Amino acid sequence: MIDWMVALMVTLTVALMVAFTTSPAAAQSSCSSDGQAAPRVILERFINADCAACWRDSAVAPTPLGGLAI
Repeated sequence: MIDWMVALMVTLTVALMVAFTTSPAAAQSSCSSDGQAAPRVILERFINADCAACWRDSAVAPTPLGGLAI
């Protein structure tokens, strides 16, 4: 009697695992509310805190297509 209960539990566990890993949420490329795809490149821009001229400079290197600048 116990064997069929164990088999049932294993079957249900596997079914739940398959259901949760194949959901549309698992296939999402980004976890954002705006629906935008995740950036392919992240560019960190560093400005030296002691460089007053650096903070005044308005020239900024362009961000790569599909990238995000921080």
